[in-house]
Amino acid sequence: RGLHDYAVISPPLPLWLAELALKAAEKTIASAASGRKARSRAVSAIQKALGQWDIQFSGHQARYSLNSPYAPDGGALSLSGCATSRLPDHLPDQDALEMYGAILSARVLLEEEALGEIRKRHRGADERVLKALALSGKATVAAAVGVGEFGRPVCRRCGERSRIVYQLCPHCGRQCFLCLACAGMGEARSCKALYTFAPHAPAPQQQSPLTTKPPLEPVLLVQLTAAQEEAARELTQLFKTGCREVLVWAVCGAGKTEVAFDVIAAALNAGLRILYTVPRRDVVRELAPRIRAAFGQEKLTELPLPGSELLPGTPILLSTTHQVLRFANAFDLIILDEADAFPYYGSEMLYRGLQRARGRNAMLIYMTATPDVALRKQVSSGKIRAVCIPARHHGYPLAVPVVHRVKAPEWSGMPGDLPDSVREFLGESLKRNAVVLVFVPTVRDVELVGHALAEFGTRYGVAADYLHSAREERAQIVARFRERTVQLLASTTLLERGITVPFTDVAVLYADHRIFDARTLVQMAGRAGRHGSDPVGRVAFFSSTFSSEMQQALSMIVSMNEEAGKRGYLQQL
Repeated sequence: RGLHDYAVISPPLPLWLAELALKAAEKTIASAASGRKARSRAVSAIQKALGQWDIQFSGHQARYSLNSPYAPDGGALSLSGCATSRLPDHLPDQDALEMYGAILSARVLLEEEALGEIRKRHRGADERVLKALALSGKATVAAAVGVGEFGRPVCRRCGERSRIVYQLCPHCGRQCFLCLACAGMGEARSCKALYTFAPHAPAPQQQSPLTTKPPLEPVLLVQLTAAQEEAARELTQLFKTGCREVLVWAVCGAGKTEVAFDVIAAALNAGLRILYTVPRRDVVRELAPRIRAAFGQEKLTELPLPGSELLPGTPILLSTTHQVLRFANAFDLIILDEADAFPYYGSEMLYRGLQRARGRNAMLIYMTATPDVALRKQVSSGKIRAVCIPARHHGYPLAVPVVHRVKAPEWSGMPGDLPDSVREFLGESLKRNAVVLVFVPTVRDVELVGHALAEFGTRYGVAADYLHSAREERAQIVARFRERTVQLLASTTLLERGITVPFTDVAVLYADHRIFDARTLVQMAGRAGRHGSDPVGRVAFFSSTFSSEMQQALSMIVSMNEEAGKRGYLQQL
């Protein structure tokens, strides 16, 4: 920038306090005439800003001279009379900055994270590289937790304003702010630097007409159904016409992932950056081989990576929604799968992260079987376009839950006796050699029901178990259920998604409980009939009342079956 000298005008300060001091000085200087009076006002403003945090600053020490009696009246921050030093000459050259900028393109990283990424390629790199990137305009730097409006702290990585504590810091040795909301990703503190790197735009490659590559097409391992093909065409057309937001509303088990492959191919052929993000890490592991098979090993990176690996510059990134917090203005196409699933659903932090990761004209695709009311209203108002996949891949209708009214006294016999209607349902399922997922609303209920199922199972010679998030062996329990060594499994909503087992029937006990909203009930019912070997399945809701949420769930399932029938997608009604 043509600058060669600098002067230190204050004692060393943590970054967030330096920001406050600079902001106070700039605000005062902008509104005052130049000269000694302006400098005096700047000193007073800095004193006031830092004094609120018990930091003393006089502005008169020779070493930190901002108000020197020798300073002329020419410039508000003239270095005349200040102790000056030469800026170092050994900063990275432009080619090196381009290389570092490409490595860190569109990332949002703490200083130690950014240095870690660079050192995977260049071990000798230090913080001067990051400062040079900031000075060259390829990055911005700020305190990870800063002080915003009305003196309230705000996390600049995740946007949190409430879950922030002010405590003694082992890093800076002072009291400073720590964000608790995103602490699991590495501590964001007010004394730590957070870098936001600009997207790197590589130079366009000149191709000879003789070497022009044909458009990329996805390699599908399965044949798309008519419903999937129609949805894929519609989605790709919306992308090509510049649509900004689309909801892909697909029934449970419709195969919505493969529907997105055509639009991904269109984005790849246009040289765009693509993010496929899901709330849960296990879904990342499940989807990675399917996307690699469709587009090639070299096209995809999945996050989180092992600590020693380098984030390659692949055009497709597959990640959890938490990892998206580490990106800004990074993607031209974003696909959010399981848009209504925990932990994304209801998280303002993850919503903000996703919006920040969008490029200026990026298309955002929401994919879910159970959109919430807010998303459905946006579709109804025309703000968001919708693409519907109302039929499963095997062409059979969704199992419509049968509602069994169970009077309150009938529940009192557990754990010894299940209600008669529940025992009858379980018995019929076991006779057809099905396994049964029994959903209950609370941890206490799941343990009681688990013991009742175990006692019931002894009469049929089958094993039973129960599952909730606090059980350490839950992975082994799910594996035994998949292997059918456990045929009766009681679970909380932990298994409402992500499990497909042939010949599974579903029973929802206490279906009118407030924990079970319509979307949850639809997801639980969707565990039945997913496999072509048993495309219908049996689903039953057991409750003392018929709640409005139960009614909505039934309506959603029936409506999708009717829509699939109208479009001619069903093999039978």
